[in-house]
Formats: sequence, structure tokens, C-alpha cells
Amino acid sequence: VGSKFTFNVGLLRDEASSLPASSSSSSSSSSSSPTSSSSSSSSLSLGTPNQSSPPASPSLASLTLSPSLTNGKVILVVEDNKVNQRVLQRHLEAAGYKVLVANDGKHGVEIFFDKDHSIDLVLMDIEMPVMNGLEATRRIRRGEEEKGHVTSTPIVGLSGNARQVHIDEGILAGMDKFLVKPYSKESLLETVATLIAQHQKKE
Repeated sequence: VGSKFTFNVGLLRDEASSLPASSSSSSSSSSSSPTSSSSSSSSLSLGTPNQSSPPASPSLASLTLSPSLTNGKVILVVEDNKVNQRVLQRHLEAAGYKVLVANDGKHGVEIFFDKDHSIDLVLMDIEMPVMNGLEATRRIRRGEEEKGHVTSTPIVGLSGNARQVHIDEGILAGMDKFLVKPYSKESLLETVATLIAQHQKKE
């Protein structure tokens, strides 16, 4: 039993040596207060890298809140589900974008090539009536070529099917990115802001 007690005391000393230096030894009851204070500050310092490790937070905030990237930028949402339409529109408008909504792929292609609109990015659902998102994307890319567009407008595919074959089909059709439902508001806004920024650099 005595050896176990000596072993435990050794561990406590090792731990204490790794903490910032404090006043000389005192009774165990009086030292418990500064020890908890030291471990509290230690845990905060250890937590700092974890909190700042995802660089997406500050960069996302700077991208989505930058007037040059949001104000005046038009997002075309091609989605047949009314609830999804409202959710996407709310998130995008809150970030500063202007949003146009199409109920199916055919309607989306018509809005995209409407002379009254200049679309900066398309959020394209895959499974829709009348015309699905893959065919709509092909027609948009074909139309851009025929009209001699120097750069192609970013198109982000939206689907609840996470199988790689479906993602590959979207990329092959001409999509730039693929988001699998359900996706977070953060990943949506980060994707939109990043693609718009990349598109602006190409122009």
C-alpha cells in the first residue's frame, strides 16, 4: 500500500512540474485552489489551437460578409422542393446575396439565359420533374459555349444521394462542386463564397 501511495504522489509532482511555477509548497488543501486555477488556464491554452484549428470560420466570415462577394451577387436556386427553396433563400439572403428561384431544370435554364438576369452561381438540385439537374447543367454549359462565354458560371449540385457514381455524374455534366444533403449552412455558404471568389479571379 505504501508503494502505491509513493507512486501516486510522484504522478502529482510530475503533473505539477508541467504547470506554470507557483509559490512554494503548502498544505494540500491550500494548494488545491491555485492548482485548479492553473489547470483552468492550461486547459484554455490547450483549447485555443482546437478552437482556431478550423481556418474555415474566419475565412468564411470574411468571404460571406464581404460586400464585394455578396452585395449584387445573384444566386440561382434550382430546386423543386418548396421547403428547401425557402431554407436556401433565407440562408443566402441573410449572407447578402440576391436569390432567384426556379422550380425545375427547364425553368432554371430559362432564367439562366434570360437577358434581364446575370447569374453569379447556380445551386442545382439533381432530381426534379420536367428536367433534372444533370440535363439542365449540360444545357447551361452548352449554351455558354455557343454564346462564347470566356468563363463558365459555377454550378453546385445538390443531392441526397452520396454515392460516388452520382457525384461523378454531376461533375461530368459540368458541375463544379457537389453538396450531399443534408449539408450545413456553414458548408453551403463556404462553398458559395469560395466558388464566387475563384470565378471573379478568372474574369
